[in-house]
Amino acid sequence: MNWFNNLKIGKKLLIGYSIPSLIILFVGYFGFAGMSSIMKSLDEVYADRLVPIRDLGLTRYNVLQNQILSADLFDNSTSGLNESKIRQIRENNSEIDKLMDKYRSTYLIDDEKINLKKYDTDYSAYKGLQDDFFTLAQNQNLESAMKLYDSGYGKAIEAVRDDLTQLTKINTKQAEILNQNADESGSSAKTTLIILLVFGILVAITIALFISSAISKPLIELKAATQKMAEGDYNIKIENNSADEIGDLSKNFMKMTEIVAAQLQYLDNIPSPIMVVDKEFNIRYMNNFGASLGNKTPEQVVNTKCYDHFKTKDCRTENCACARAMRNNKLEYSETSAKPLNSEIPIAYTGAAVKDKNGKIIGAIEVVTDLTKAKEYENYLDKNSQKLMVEMNKFAEGDLTVEIIPEKEDDIIGKIFNQFNQVVKNIKAMIISLTDAVQATASASAQISSSAEEMAAGAQEQSTQTTEIAGAVEQMTKTILETSKNSASAAEQAKSAKEVAQDGGKSTEDTIEGMTRISQVVEQAANTIKELGKSSEKIGTIIEVIDDIADQTNLLALNAAIEAARAGEHGRGFAVVADEVRKLAERTTKATKEIGSMIKEIQKDTNGAVVAMESGTSEVEKGMALANESGNSLQEIINTTNGVLDVINQVAAASEEQSSAAEQISHSIEGINSVTQQSAAGVQEIARAAEDLNNLTVTLQRLIDQFKLENGNYGSLAVRDNGKLVKH
Repeated sequence: MNWFNNLKIGKKLLIGYSIPSLIILFVGYFGFAGMSSIMKSLDEVYADRLVPIRDLGLTRYNVLQNQILSADLFDNSTSGLNESKIRQIRENNSEIDKLMDKYRSTYLIDDEKINLKKYDTDYSAYKGLQDDFFTLAQNQNLESAMKLYDSGYGKAIEAVRDDLTQLTKINTKQAEILNQNADESGSSAKTTLIILLVFGILVAITIALFISSAISKPLIELKAATQKMAEGDYNIKIENNSADEIGDLSKNFMKMTEIVAAQLQYLDNIPSPIMVVDKEFNIRYMNNFGASLGNKTPEQVVNTKCYDHFKTKDCRTENCACARAMRNNKLEYSETSAKPLNSEIPIAYTGAAVKDKNGKIIGAIEVVTDLTKAKEYENYLDKNSQKLMVEMNKFAEGDLTVEIIPEKEDDIIGKIFNQFNQVVKNIKAMIISLTDAVQATASASAQISSSAEEMAAGAQEQSTQTTEIAGAVEQMTKTILETSKNSASAAEQAKSAKEVAQDGGKSTEDTIEGMTRISQVVEQAANTIKELGKSSEKIGTIIEVIDDIADQTNLLALNAAIEAARAGEHGRGFAVVADEVRKLAERTTKATKEIGSMIKEIQKDTNGAVVAMESGTSEVEKGMALANESGNSLQEIINTTNGVLDVINQVAAASEEQSSAAEQISHSIEGINSVTQQSAAGVQEIARAAEDLNNLTVTLQRLIDQFKLENGNYGSLAVRDNGKLVKH
């Protein structure tokens, strides 16, 4: 019956009401059918038997009246009276015919049909003798009429009466049979109806009990489970797998029970005391950890006073956080000391009001935190933080000789001290490396400037196109100078070591970015020149084809002139045309030779420009390598110094200006795509950038000089003419 249990309650009730209703409907239908059958039988008794019996009785009455009237004809000597009686007999005959015709239209059994035929025969004989009898009576021939009456007419009337009597008996007997059948059908229908009613009532009661049990049993089980939960017992199991509303309610109740039990388990597993008290400070709940502070179980402390358990200095005073939470209806916090086992423990605890479903405050919940370790660690942190601040102030002033010896190597303070010492060492090494990088960058920038001057002999069209690049690079120079000024001002602030390292790193990044963009400019210009060289080679090939075509045209013109001479007078016009074609071919040949010479010169100049640009690219790459080394050194400083933000914001603003200038350089470079000579101005900008880079290295060197280092820790790198770093 799982399918029934899975039905919704509404459908179960619908089934419970529908089945009895169907049974009642069936019983009613059966009773109606039985009553209809009885009514039909009664209709048959009335229409086919009682009415015919009545009509046959009336017919017999009319026949009897005719017999009496016929006999009266012998007593009346008055002709007028006889006529009246004969007329009455004829009217009775008409009524007899109507009644018998009506009788013939009813349902007739075989016996009736046989007797009706006999009646028809006797009635016909009666009617035939009657006419003769009336004639004799009207003629006052009473003796003859009497003889006719005695010999035939009277017997015919008696025969008709006997036939009607027999038909009446047949109908009476048939009516009795139909009535008996109706009684039997009624009794059978009554018995069957009673049986069906009893069966329907039993089925309805069975279904009602079954549905009632299907609904009430899980509700009773659910009620018992809620009672156990109300008593604090969460070890509940409801076995109800039905899919109806009660099954869903049971499943949701089990989920709720599991969630509440899990939450209480969470509270018991929390390594801090948690308790719930009522308004009289009786403990209503306490987790395992809180009860264990007094060497008790949660069950033992329930319904005891909370101030007898924790014994804090705030208990039973206005400072109690729970009392304040219940009074003010808000979260309250307090720090005090507790003596659960006569040993004083510093604690912090928070109280919050507990309300019922109507919003009325009925108690409070308290969460306690042991501050013993926290207080000890607080003192430890305070002492070591003071030590760290002293050394950090020295470090902020640029003293890179500071070092802190930790009390403990394995705790967080010891790790911070060791990390601080390592940061100081790293920054010290970075500053030394930065000094080398600055010197190397200065040498590299000088070499770049020298190489750029040698490449400046290219075509002058590039000078116009790259004017914007010069302005952008100047803007970048101003930005870098602004960065230097910001870095210098940052050096005057506290913690100047961090800001100087940050500014140096930013400046180096900007330098690398500028060198990268310069490299891209040179590389793009070199590619453009190479493409131009390839295009000039293609043009040379085309010129050769044109020259061949011109030679062929000249040859054709010569052949045409020969043919025109052979044609004589008729070929004179053709000769003129051939001469013009030959002249055109000669001019074409001359032009192609001049273009070929020009293309060769262009290719020669292009090749020279390509070589010069490749040399410039190589020098720029060397400068980028040196700048990258400087960037890598300063990056370590940047990763460990994130102090003062005001000057860093200024550096960021200057960097945005430099980014805008670099974007202008990019837009200007895109226009360099027409001819080989446009590369010279770009190379001049490289020279200016190299000079700016040299100025930047001077600024960086000034910043580096602000740091205090051990004697002898200075840069020891230089740059050869080939761009490689070497030791002094």
